[in-house]
Amino acid sequence: MRFVGITAGIDAVLAILALIILISRKSKLEKEGSTVEKTLRYFMNYLTFSFIFLALISVSMLYLTGKIQAVVVIFADLALWLALINFILLVFVERPQTIKHQVIIIFMILAALGSLHQILAFFGIPVDLGKVTNYILSQMAPLLMYIVWIPSAILFFVISARSLNPVTKFRSLMFAVGLILITYSWASRLLQTNPSLLMVSLASVTGFA
Repeated sequence: MRFVGITAGIDAVLAILALIILISRKSKLEKEGSTVEKTLRYFMNYLTFSFIFLALISVSMLYLTGKIQAVVVIFADLALWLALINFILLVFVERPQTIKHQVIIIFMILAALGSLHQILAFFGIPVDLGKVTNYILSQMAPLLMYIVWIPSAILFFVISARSLNPVTKFRSLMFAVGLILITYSWASRLLQTNPSLLMVSLASVTGFA
């Protein structure tokens, strides 16, 4: 718990720094066209809600316990859902709207199930849907991170490989590599029994950069 709190705090600082950098370059980037403007807006929203999620997780893991911690985690995950929805919107800029709507609907259903499971647990209402289902519901936050980030990284790798525009190629590659590194950092802190603070921090710093 403490390790997650420390690394989430580091990520929160990185997220706000990335947001500040984007804000400082906003007017320059928006001149590139409406597509960049949309992408920038969704990316800034993603970073904003990511910061809220990471800050709440850090505080809850480091300073809170019991019911108060559970409430803060519930609100943190709500911020995570908003962050990931904005990332989905970012990925689907200039892509089929029907598919985008379907993906968001599926995501929102899974997110709602995860939050409902948290709320029922908070009020002590027992829910036994089987070992596998209960595990999935209890781990919905990291699972949805991976479900959004990994396919998005693959898509950005494909865009980078196919694009003839050097700027698009470079930006897509940067997105892809960044997502892989951030996914690795979260997988390390959640799945390993003794994760390395140095490796997780380096992955986060490089990924956000």
